[in-house]
Amino acid sequence: AALQRPAEGQAGTPDLTPFTVEARLRMAGGYRHLNNHTESDTTLKSLLDDYKANPPVGNSRKFIGFAELELERNRFDQSVVSTSKDSELRRKLQQSIDAIGKIRKKYPKEGAIGAAAAILRGQLWLHLRGDIRAQNKALAAFDEVKRDFPDLEDQCAEALYRRASIYEKLGESQQLVNAYLKVLNDYPFSKEWCTKASEQIIRKVAATDGTAHERIQKLRDLIAKHADLPVLPAMAQLRIGDTFYDMTETAKAKQAFKVVVEEYSHETRLMARASFALARIYYEEEN
Repeated sequence: AALQRPAEGQAGTPDLTPFTVEARLRMAGGYRHLNNHTESDTTLKSLLDDYKANPPVGNSRKFIGFAELELERNRFDQSVVSTSKDSELRRKLQQSIDAIGKIRKKYPKEGAIGAAAAILRGQLWLHLRGDIRAQNKALAAFDEVKRDFPDLEDQCAEALYRRASIYEKLGESQQLVNAYLKVLNDYPFSKEWCTKASEQIIRKVAATDGTAHERIQKLRDLIAKHADLPVLPAMAQLRIGDTFYDMTETAKAKQAFKVVVEEYSHETRLMARASFALARIYYEEEN
């Protein structure tokens, strides 16, 4: 709520520093993920109102475009909730695709808006499940990001991540894993999307049939094969510790967590999780 009513400066103007604006955009996205589109819209419209009263300069203009794209995403999400006919879904989808195109044209020099618009188009096309033409349009939209905005690594990594999800819809597990591995190989410094890709890879590996010990071995094989990749080895090692803990093999769990702390200290969030897991075990042993 505090971010929806940003702090005012001495002249009574809202705080429109990049950090605060990005926080408000993330808040709007968080509301959307909770299916609270009303609060998401309110947050975005409040941001746009602040910019109308205080026109941005330079690089800050892109934030208006981001807010407009997110409002269009919300509008589409809400419009299709009660849509049951395929023809109606296609009509509403095309309306949103056209609207995204108009937003993009308003910011011809903002590459970040172009990349975000392409990613959003790709995501919307995937609503037409089982439609090969729509799937190809989604692929083209995601590929557009790397082709037209190769210097925007985070957006390129996101587009590649979104592209990988198509293989899951097709039930092609190995191609899915390979696609997520490509995110890690091509964009190792994009922490957010490397983390998301690693989570998906481990989900596929740890969800396979077999005993817990067999899953642990598959995780160890994954670590050995991809030892040089970011995030993934540490996350797999953390999952090994969690699996041993769930099996009440606490000695092996402690050993696994210690490996994360000692060998993957550069993965600070995962190291913190491993440290907390160790502290929990030590506490349980004392009590």
